[in-house]
Amino acid sequence: MASFKQRNQRWVAQVKIAGKFKSATFNIKQEAQIWAAQQELAMIRGDSHASETSNACFADVLKKYKAIITPTKRGAENEAIIINRLLREAWVDIPVSNLNLELLSGFRDQRLISVKSSTFKREWAIVKAAANAAEALGFDVPVKLFKSLILPKIFHREIERLLPSDERRLLEAAQKISSQNIYILPLIKLALATGMRRGEMLYLHWKDININDMFIDVKAINTKSGYGRYIPFNSDIALIIEDLRLIAPPNERVFPISVYALRNCFEKIRLLAGLPYLHFHDLRHEAISRFHEMGLTLPEIQSISGHRELSMLQRYSHANQMHLRKKLAGGVV
Repeated sequence: MASFKQRNQRWVAQVKIAGKFKSATFNIKQEAQIWAAQQELAMIRGDSHASETSNACFADVLKKYKAIITPTKRGAENEAIIINRLLREAWVDIPVSNLNLELLSGFRDQRLISVKSSTFKREWAIVKAAANAAEALGFDVPVKLFKSLILPKIFHREIERLLPSDERRLLEAAQKISSQNIYILPLIKLALATGMRRGEMLYLHWKDININDMFIDVKAINTKSGYGRYIPFNSDIALIIEDLRLIAPPNERVFPISVYALRNCFEKIRLLAGLPYLHFHDLRHEAISRFHEMGLTLPEIQSISGHRELSMLQRYSHANQMHLRKKLAGGVV
């Protein structure tokens, strides 16, 4: 079995099977986990290369990737679902040695008939990640072939600000749905107040909330960037948290629901509120725009939002146009 320890900001992987012991040090934990998986395969088989037969299919790569590497990721549940869908595609059952760009391009073009470009790019990112990890998993895969596929251009949709009337309808709809899911209303309120990502909230633990000093400790393992941060909050958020603590069953997680439960619930809410264009992630956009209007500086907003680059933060923020017009006219805002 493999074990992993963090030492001096690096990860030490140790593997011991049948009296044989190996260790190595890596900068990233996932690299250590991949190495350990490779070594375990090699030790078990007595084969230092741990190579699979040349007629392996990419489905074999995906299955092993899902079993060994996917569980180490923050979005493991969602990635496993995407891999299961990919496993239904015909091309993954063709021997890797017979794959070519024409087959992959055909899959891309067919897939884009039914999904958006952004969805396909997310799916293909997993395919490429599996191809990159294939050698460590014991497969011989032409990685360059997967990297050579031309991906569709993504045009970012225009995100509308959430008007006061929209927010009122949204919260009223969430209140009606709360009998089916007690977590959805506080989730929406917390998203609007803090700008936290969906995954950051779903993996939030009660121990991460300091109610006395009024801040949320967002762990690095739960963030998109891999960097942790502290989010300060005010008395309004404190009330949301305290109310939830009173009504929620005991659990280590603050919001013990799945991504898909949240997605399905929010779909009902936005339709009930008459806001079919609204995405849950738009609440993060709205929160960041409000931070701008409160007068927070970009570095201050960055420390709350967790963006690593200011250019990304500027793309996410949309100041209220009425607010800007009044400011330009010298009026009171």
